[in-house]
Amino acid sequence: MATREANNALSLEDRQNTVVAGLNQVNEAFLRARSERIQKESLFNQVRSLAPTALADSPTLNANPQVQSLRARLGELNRQKVQLNERYGPKNPQVIENENAIVDTTKNYQQALATAVDAIRSDYETARAQETRFAAALEESKGAATDLSRKSVGYTVLEREAQSNRQIYEALLQRQNELQIVSNSGGNNVRLMDRAVVPSAPFTPNVRRNLLLGSLAGLLLAIGLVLAIDYLDDTVKTPEDITRRLKLPFLGLVPAVKGNNHPLLSQAVPHEFGEAFRALRTSLVFSSGCEGTRVIALTSAQPLEGKTTTACNIAIALAYGGSRVLLIDADMRRPSVSRTLDIENTIGLSHLLTGQATARQAIRPSGVKNMWVMTAGVTPPNPSELLASDRMKTLIASVQKGPFDWVLIDTPPVLAVTDSVIIATWVAGVVFVIGSEMTQRRLSERAIETLMTSRPHVRGVKRESGKGEAAHQISEHRGYLVPDHVVDDREVAAHQQR
Repeated sequence: MATREANNALSLEDRQNTVVAGLNQVNEAFLRARSERIQKESLFNQVRSLAPTALADSPTLNANPQVQSLRARLGELNRQKVQLNERYGPKNPQVIENENAIVDTTKNYQQALATAVDAIRSDYETARAQETRFAAALEESKGAATDLSRKSVGYTVLEREAQSNRQIYEALLQRQNELQIVSNSGGNNVRLMDRAVVPSAPFTPNVRRNLLLGSLAGLLLAIGLVLAIDYLDDTVKTPEDITRRLKLPFLGLVPAVKGNNHPLLSQAVPHEFGEAFRALRTSLVFSSGCEGTRVIALTSAQPLEGKTTTACNIAIALAYGGSRVLLIDADMRRPSVSRTLDIENTIGLSHLLTGQATARQAIRPSGVKNMWVMTAGVTPPNPSELLASDRMKTLIASVQKGPFDWVLIDTPPVLAVTDSVIIATWVAGVVFVIGSEMTQRRLSERAIETLMTSRPHVRGVKRESGKGEAAHQISEHRGYLVPDHVVDDREVAAHQQR
């Protein structure tokens, strides 16, 4: 019974076999539907083969009650027409009314014939659809009957095997009972070999052994957990990750300052923080050469890695060293230089690139000696197009010949937009900021590969406990024209007087 239920074969026996009965019923219904379809198809073919003018002579259509009524009505009107024409003239109102009634009745008669043809077609299509449904049901019933027959064969085999196993089990059970009777009838062959001794200490639990095993297991688990966490953590953490994983020379290290989101050298900061940026200043001076204005762009793989803070502090460190520094905020999507240095962002780079302001208006003092700032300005709708424009190219070429010793450009993250790649082809070097234990190695590699499309020359990498920066030196671009609105010595002197 369980096998029947599991295989959905409860109708194996003839008295339970409802599948065959259902198959017979469906077969009879299919035959009736096919016969009805053949009749209605023959009737429809007869009507379809008639010409429109011969529909009125079809006995099948004339058998329609509505057609019969309109045909009789039309005949009655024609008889009235003959009588009225004999009695009155053609302009008599009754004759005209009779003619109008004949026209209307003829139209209704033709419409009734068309409706009767449509009804015959609809009956034929309904009969054909019903035949199709019964044919599908018949095939399904045949499949069910075939499946039931196949299950019946398997069930018969299982039933015979079960009977054979039952006979073997009964024989073995009988043999077991006989052997048990024989064993009980024998003598007792048990004898004492040795007396039991009471142990001096419990065999279990063994506290010392359990403590030793537990300590060893905990140590192995801790080591495995540490190795697993270290394996799964693919962030950049040490200078070796930069040199070995990213294949870049290491430049410097800056520690993180707790409790301060934007620490600046112009404020009270820890001694280690200031020394780190002074060391970075020295590294940039030696890696960037000493001829002309050195234009450096700063970027990172993703936001919130300390790129803007690093740019501001490098600019302050260079200014403290006696160099004239211009800091440009080219991140026009999320400008942060003005907020970090506490400067108003009223007129900036976006106004200069769109021709709404001059360099004199866009460049302003930062509050630090020898340091000027060009903020991002109002966020434009097309920052990428502005940074890729000829105005931006001309601006970078002009500041390379201007009065500044250093020009630092704060650019957006590489993986967010392509602004940094555009600017990287025009500047003398790129500083790549990497957040320690924050930026995943695969993101840094992807960002560096994106920057490498501009074919930069890598000079060094710098990293800190909170953030890291990688400096790339890119070939200089010469020969650009200097427009009249780009900053010159007189504008710098005017700012200093202010």
